[in-house]
Amino acid sequence: MSHIQLPRLSRIAIAAAASAALIGTAFIAPATAFAAPSTGNAAVAAAANDAAQTSNAFYTDPTGSTQGVTDTVTGGTYTHLTQLVANGDLTSASNVAGKGNSILVPEALTQLRMHGVYTNNTANPIKVNQLINLPKNYAGANAPMVDPSGFDANGLKASNVNVPGATLLYAQKSGTTKPYADLTAAGFGPQDVLQIQISGTLAAGATWSIDVPLQVPAASTAGTSFRFGELIAAPGTATTFLGGDSTVSLATPLKNSAGASVIPFAGKLLPITKAADGSYSALPKSVASLMPDAANGTNYWVNNFAKSTVAGSTQSALFNNGWYTVDASEAVAALNTHGYDATLNTDGTKVTSITRQAATKAVTINASADGTTAQTTDHDAATFQVRQVVAGKDGTIAAHTTLDAASTLGLAVYDHAGKTVALNSADVKVDTSKVNANAAGTYPVTVTYTPDGVSNTFNVTVTAVAVTPGTPTLSDDGTLTIPTTTGVTYQADGKDLTGDQKLTPGQKITVKAIAADTGYVLADDATASWDFTYIATATPAEPTLADDGTLTIPATDGVAYQVDGKAVTGDQKLTPGQKITVKATANTGYKLADGATASWDFTYIASATPVEPTISGDTVTIPVVTGIDYQIDGKTVTGTITLDPGQKITVTAIAQAGYAIPEGAAYSWDITNTTVTPVATATAAPTESASGAQVKTSGTGSAADLAGLGIALAAAGAGAAAAARTIRRNRR
Repeated sequence: MSHIQLPRLSRIAIAAAASAALIGTAFIAPATAFAAPSTGNAAVAAAANDAAQTSNAFYTDPTGSTQGVTDTVTGGTYTHLTQLVANGDLTSASNVAGKGNSILVPEALTQLRMHGVYTNNTANPIKVNQLINLPKNYAGANAPMVDPSGFDANGLKASNVNVPGATLLYAQKSGTTKPYADLTAAGFGPQDVLQIQISGTLAAGATWSIDVPLQVPAASTAGTSFRFGELIAAPGTATTFLGGDSTVSLATPLKNSAGASVIPFAGKLLPITKAADGSYSALPKSVASLMPDAANGTNYWVNNFAKSTVAGSTQSALFNNGWYTVDASEAVAALNTHGYDATLNTDGTKVTSITRQAATKAVTINASADGTTAQTTDHDAATFQVRQVVAGKDGTIAAHTTLDAASTLGLAVYDHAGKTVALNSADVKVDTSKVNANAAGTYPVTVTYTPDGVSNTFNVTVTAVAVTPGTPTLSDDGTLTIPTTTGVTYQADGKDLTGDQKLTPGQKITVKAIAADTGYVLADDATASWDFTYIATATPAEPTLADDGTLTIPATDGVAYQVDGKAVTGDQKLTPGQKITVKATANTGYKLADGATASWDFTYIASATPVEPTISGDTVTIPVVTGIDYQIDGKTVTGTITLDPGQKITVTAIAQAGYAIPEGAAYSWDITNTTVTPVATATAAPTESASGAQVKTSGTGSAADLAGLGIALAAAGAGAAAAARTIRRNRR
């Protein structure tokens, strides 16, 4: 067989005709599938059909296709595909032969193979005669040769082919195919194989596949290129094989200091706005980040496939004169809720797509709105011009104030002509319904220009107002007064407090101040907690001692009375002469008033009235009286005394300890054996009461010691009575 080298367009057209003849039906190739993209418009049309494919190893011409070619045949279609596959990953593949060129990065390559797939999509068998042109078939010095490890004595190993019913022929000379055994018999090996022919009958609905392992190009081959192709022949025309080929350029992307590739430009489109003076400004990064990726339709590194191949071993920018196109709908959809819309055509309609050719003249973009610099040229970023419809900024207000959205957010709305639209216009909607001006937080405000359906949302930050709580006070009567402070709530035990709170003696309470709502916050240096304990003041009432020896302990709020450390209450019965000290102490929650008497000393002195002795004949009878001792000449006497005729004695009544003789009572008598004469009457003494009942001292210290009032009144001999048997009475 002979190989006829034809210009690309002629070969493609002839291949289409040959394919039709081979399959036995008419074949009409889609215009966009085979037309050479010689203009920017052609590039736009092709890119709309096949998005650029990117991978670590392959970058493909977006005007071409990585998909198989489908031909219409009787009863259905026939699909054939020949392409390069990198690293065993079918998603990392070149454009198919005759369907666009590709760039291959050698340093990202670990494995390379030719891959062919042939599918009968009809219900009947069809004749197939395909020819794979391996890179070695072309004149490129760095074209990768067949990897011998993929071959055995019969040609390609069985693991690399799935072509039941087909015959494989091999050529070491272009156009001359033969069985592999004939090739090796002539002294040739796998490294000499230039072409592989697959021919035979492909069953209905069946698929053939073939893989030809290739040697991996060295990284040093960057900057060179090679070709591969696919040819189709009809039975009986063995002298003519027709089809298409594609070019693979070897290149290395530019890397940053970390060793990572900086191309292709896989980031977002760069949205820009154009000022009246013709200058361009980049949008803030927050908005630019919403733009579609290169992966969504445009591979900017390889935007020049329609023009030329790779220039140089290291690629650092978009290629001059290459075309790219941007579908405005996706970008506009991303920006419509951020205040931007597509630019307008001259007739006022919105632009739906933008086609741009990378020029040689650099274009500088001014600093973006968020302060970052976004300088670029047409060579290293793709720009997308938009117009601003709703402008504004985030704002801040203090809580519990009224939001003025226009001034706080700096709102502005522009119509198609770029003129400002009044915010109170029926075409403008300012939605502040989600803002709670009484609670700290961040809330959205959405502004919409209804004619364009464009909106923008800004954040209003409501900041809490700092407040300093007033201090609660506790008065002497136990009234806790809670102050009124705007923005402050006072609580005790988790319950709100207001106004006056009455505390009970000894009651402890902690009052805490908290912000009344999230619109307030306590000042950093503010006191927010107070501990109170109500200590009431009590003045002890004085205990009293009655004439009958009853000591009455008063009942006084907050006061406890004690004797010898033991609590006493009510009436206490004292015995004559009993000394007792009563002390007052404050109960829990109380304190004694300053200067209050808190201690009393008592001695109970009982009243004892002497009874006059009696005489009968010469016998004197000494009475028995509680609390009284009778004495004669300082000696206590009891019972009866017999007097001698004319004998005179003086009997004196002495109060025993704890007793006193009442005022006016007779206590001394002169007695003869004929008469009893009182010689003394008791008179008031400074420490005796009229009844002789008690003597007390009082004070806050210890009681004064009282002398026993059993006063031994030694009556002096008063002399003999004028008559015998007389008693002379002495009274106090």
